[in-house]
Amino acid sequence: MKSHLGPWVVCAVLVLTTACSGEDSAPGPGASAPETSAGQSPSSAQPSTEEPTDPVVEPATGPDLTQTTLSVRAPEGWKLAREGDPFSGQATDGLSSIFVTEIEDFGDGLLDIDEQAQIALESGPYLQEPKILEPVEIDGREWYHISGPTDRVRHIDAYGTSEDGVSYSVDISLQRELITAAQRRMIVDSVLASVTIG
Repeated sequence: MKSHLGPWVVCAVLVLTTACSGEDSAPGPGASAPETSAGQSPSSAQPSTEEPTDPVVEPATGPDLTQTTLSVRAPEGWKLAREGDPFSGQATDGLSSIFVTEIEDFGDGLLDIDEQAQIALESGPYLQEPKILEPVEIDGREWYHISGPTDRVRHIDAYGTSEDGVSYSVDISLQRELITAAQRRMIVDSVLASVTIG
């Protein structure tokens, strides 16, 4: 008499092979979603989709470049340069420097931020002309931003604004070969975080 168990044995082997392979299979109707090792369903174990917040930048704590109402600090370890005039301040670190000014607004408040940037660019002592970038917000005010190499040695990030008849500028000129782009960003951000007017 012939046995009819052959097909059933094949089915049993296939079922056992699939069950032991460790591969996930979609849950059938009415089945609950598998839990993670933490006891959470996959939907609750997903990483947050919230936008990461920017790291808080600590203000520079080096030499004080404060003018009458403009307050700025250079990075730790920099030194004040005594030469200059009563309307400006300067700190240096070798070939790098920070130069701040607070002078009368000769535009009488009539120049918008783009016009101020253009004048600053045209009057700057640049061997290689940097670019005017989008304005930035510093201490709750809109400032122009000029950035780029100015010669074979230096890269500048220059910022400026005017308010109540006074023009303010913060020019950060950093050595290109010894300071990486990431280090430059950290230095600039720390100086800008120290800027206040009033």
